[in-house]
Amino acid sequence: MRKDPADADQGVSLLQELIRKTVHLGGLIVPIAYANLAVTREGMSLLLAVGTLLIVVGDLSRYFRWWPWRFLGEPILGRVIRPHEQVRMLSGASWMAVGMLLAVVLYSRNIAIAAMVFCVVGDILAAVVGRLVGGKRIWGRKSWAGSTAFLTGCLAIGLVLPGSSYELIVIGAITATFAELAPIPFDDNLSIPVLSGGAMTLGTILLRFF
Repeated sequence: MRKDPADADQGVSLLQELIRKTVHLGGLIVPIAYANLAVTREGMSLLLAVGTLLIVVGDLSRYFRWWPWRFLGEPILGRVIRPHEQVRMLSGASWMAVGMLLAVVLYSRNIAIAAMVFCVVGDILAAVVGRLVGGKRIWGRKSWAGSTAFLTGCLAIGLVLPGSSYELIVIGAITATFAELAPIPFDDNLSIPVLSGGAMTLGTILLRFF
């Protein structure tokens, strides 16, 4: 039986998790840039496609133990790779890049920005609070404390996001929380922005009738 990533990662120290999430926080550069720079959807999609390709190549270098990873990547990033990611071809960084690329390609600017922010901020809060507080897990995977922190953080950050109504933020935050904790066969760095963006897009259509 395949070991659940949540169990496999119990050997990761809190310090390692904090270092990892500090790196993860760098993902906010994408939605911040998209919100503040005069860049079109096509332009941002192109930039993200190039960035995603570079990250995927870096992951392949790690997986196949090519020299760039052994001499450059591992000394710098080796400590932030989770145990279950070490045996996978793609890490969470690649899936986040793909998820953000899809969010920009598929959804309007404001919805894509919200979906990407949920992925970064919510995931960090869930991981750190889940490690500090712990407690009973939902579906044997994520703790109630971590998932509550994820939802609360997404709802709070939604207050300062541009453009989207708070009704849409609530829809997106709930969907993002479900995507993070549900036992679905996709990395949550991919499912969070794609599913929450889809839910907010659907919500935009439905709210026109109410």
